[in-house]
Amino acid sequence: MVEEQDLQESRTFTQEEVNRIAGQARIDERAKFADYPDLKRKADELENLRHAQMTREEQLAAEAAEAKRQAEGYQHQMHELSIATEVRVKAMQKGIVDPDAALALINRQSLQYEDGQVKGVDEALEALVGAKPYLRGQPHAADVNAGRGQPTPPQVKLTMEQRQAAQAMGIKDDEYAKYVKPRS
Repeated sequence: MVEEQDLQESRTFTQEEVNRIAGQARIDERAKFADYPDLKRKADELENLRHAQMTREEQLAAEAAEAKRQAEGYQHQMHELSIATEVRVKAMQKGIVDPDAALALINRQSLQYEDGQVKGVDEALEALVGAKPYLRGQPHAADVNAGRGQPTPPQVKLTMEQRQAAQAMGIKDDEYAKYVKPRS
């Protein structure tokens, strides 16, 4: 029995058997890496997707930054328009002859837009009128018919909406009527 074990352990192979065993080992080894090209292709696709995704995220970040910049610009424009409107309305209420001139001459650093309200307009207008008293007075409309015997144009009659608008601005109907074109 000992001889049989030695025989099984020390078996000799023919060249043909060695070639067959080596060939099978190569086939088995190649089978292990048969899907390597497919795995490499998938890894490359994943890397490309990650790169594309990162690029898309960067694009979205840039678009978000641009949208934020535009929103801030629009908000600044809205604040400026609110300030201009408030100055013009308050200038009319204070009897300033030319509200646009008051807007151009007013100290803008003293005006603030906070919580949807424009602050400092009354004080700034008072300082402006103190420095330039000619702004306060009665506006004079030129009477182009003077001396010709022609009647002056009829008074403008305000509609209910126009009266409500004048009341909302805090000015009298006759003052508001100066800025309304007569209906034909």
